[in-house]
Amino acid sequence: MSYINDALRKAQRERDGRYERFGDIIAPCLERSGQPRKRRLAIGAAITLLVLIPAGLLLTVYVLHQPPPVKKGIPVAVVAGPPAALPSATPQAEGATAMMGEAVPAGKVPAGRQAEKAAVQTGGKPVPSVAAASPGGTPVPREAEVRYKEALSAQRRGDFKGAEALYQRVLVLDPGHVRAMNNLGVICMGQKKRERAIDLFSKAIVLKKDYVDPYYNLACLYAQTNEIDESLWYLKVAMTINGDVKNWVEKDADMKNVLASPAFKTIMEGQKN
Repeated sequence: MSYINDALRKAQRERDGRYERFGDIIAPCLERSGQPRKRRLAIGAAITLLVLIPAGLLLTVYVLHQPPPVKKGIPVAVVAGPPAALPSATPQAEGATAMMGEAVPAGKVPAGRQAEKAAVQTGGKPVPSVAAASPGGTPVPREAEVRYKEALSAQRRGDFKGAEALYQRVLVLDPGHVRAMNNLGVICMGQKKRERAIDLFSKAIVLKKDYVDPYYNLACLYAQTNEIDESLWYLKVAMTINGDVKNWVEKDADMKNVLASPAFKTIMEGQKN
């Protein structure tokens, strides 16, 4: 067996010696075989950095240039109130207003009620003289006041179509011009535009609760259709504002049904007391 072992060892030595002279070549090749992998890893890392760094810079710039968020406050709840009712009137301060609810300049005397009436076609309802201010004491726009004077003049001479157009122009310029509303309502009464007249008088009352004319005109309007209770309601308010209203009733043909009613007589007795 020893000669077999010797033969094996000899063969091993010969095999080892066969590759010994190539050792310097094989070893470096084996060592260099791992270099491409490392190089690929390095290149990949570099590319990743080149992509991530600009992306990060762009993201930073985008965030910095974003507008700050707007803080929304809690909305205030709006509670719808009941529909506006006709306000109760209060007596005017003595000397503050004239018969028509208009300011009286010093040394001036307001014209009589009959002088303020328009032609018969208007139904004999009150047409006030020109006012210098709208409700609340705010100045009336100049153009609106000019148009109002023109409308009033047209109404008094019987040009109701022209007056109607001018009053509508006044209300475009000054939506709170209660005298234009009242006078336009009077024209609508003469044209049998009942609902339109009621709407105009009611708006005038809401805007100026101590303005007597629309109350009295509503009393006349309801008296025309024999709605005595409604007529008396507005008539009582008008008499509270201006005590001369009872004299208007006695001379107004529209109010004859009201004059004959027991309820009106009761009101008049209360006025005397």
